[in-house]
Amino acid sequence: MEFKQEVIKLLKKELPLQESEISSLLETPPDSNLGDLSLPCFQLSKLLKKDSKQIALNLKEKIKFSKKTIIKEIKAIGPYLNFYFDNEKLTALTLTKILKEKE
Repeated sequence: MEFKQEVIKLLKKELPLQESEISSLLETPPDSNLGDLSLPCFQLSKLLKKDSKQIALNLKEKIKFSKKTIIKEIKAIGPYLNFYFDNEKLTALTLTKILKEKE
């Protein structure tokens, strides 16, 4: 999915991991109030030799995203880095994709 790929590209700039490794770490939060996509930073703790909560905060501060992307907001909540998508952009993207497939 294109929106997951946007998140992976942003994280790849800040993490010493391959895209496939980042993709395997991303998960859908159990509650939509916690975001649309989440990066648990527990496994990164060993690699980066930092507390997982601090990793989430550092990533939140470092990641810069354009208002043109589907990402609306990024929040560090405990040891998780949560990504919130712009529902209007997501809807428009989905409808465009459906219409192109019908052609």
